[in-house]
Amino acid sequence: SGGKILVQAVLETTSEILGSTETIFGPIDAGKQQTASAFLTINTHYAEPQFIRVTIDTDNQVNESNESDNMSEGNTRYILQKGDCG
Repeated sequence: SGGKILVQAVLETTSEILGSTETIFGPIDAGKQQTASAFLTINTHYAEPQFIRVTIDTDNQVNESNESDNMSEGNTRYILQKGDCG
């Protein structure tokens, strides 16, 4: 069966969650892969280091041998810059 994907933007200095979104994925056969998209807009804590945390199968719907490796964080670090629309 498929499951859910949770995407969170996290302030690096305090671990505060600045925003989050959730999407779903369909069934995945063993050894296969699937692509999913999630959209997240952050507009706080400009000029401070942030990172993206992704958690796959948040409801443990996918039968797998290791349920403890479903989170990745810190690989996508960024510093949000305020845009100039004028």
